[in-house]
Amino acid sequence: MKIDPAQRLAQLANQLEEHNYRYYVLAEPVISDREYDRLWHELLDLEEMHPELRSPPFSISARQRPAHQRLSHRRPLRSHAQPRQ
Repeated sequence: MKIDPAQRLAQLANQLEEHNYRYYVLAEPVISDREYDRLWHELLDLEEMHPELRSPPFSISARQRPAHQRLSHRRPLRSHAQPRQ
């Protein structure tokens, strides 16, 4: 049975959006980086084969929870790296 490219692209986009939310917002990933990359590359390959179905990139910024706020530190954070000579 042949899978409809538009339907598969929609499935992949939904899966990736959910995994982005779980990783970046909830800090509770449910798949490995390797599996995420496999899904991502499948989406990119399908979009390359069917450019008319390409969708705009998705973003997690609108779904971030309020806990992601700018913090002020009592002392400035400094890198532990040695300066270049």
